[in-house]
Amino acid sequence: MALLSGCQVINLKESNLSNALKSKNESILTDGTLSHQTQNLLYLVKKDEKSCLQNFDDCLNKIQSLSENSSREERYAALSEIYLAKALDVGRSSQCNVINKNNSCVGNPP
Repeated sequence: MALLSGCQVINLKESNLSNALKSKNESILTDGTLSHQTQNLLYLVKKDEKSCLQNFDDCLNKIQSLSENSSREERYAALSEIYLAKALDVGRSSQCNVINKNNSCVGNPP
């Protein structure tokens, strides 16, 4: 019988309190980027913000399928933030034209 031992070295980066609090409160509304919690879920499905917004339906389906790795509340929060990010992205898009009194946004056909 052999006994194996191992050691792993990790590097820790110090973070001051203001940075820690800022990262807790960042979201698409406050910072213009997805929150760290949402980015972590995207990492689990091998997506980043840009690829998620480009392949929107696929990204949403993959996040919904993360039932084993995250709570329902985490998934719902991430999905809500991604929907908002997509809406903001479409609103900024040059393909978006505001029409009629309802200010609804309709993309131009290619």
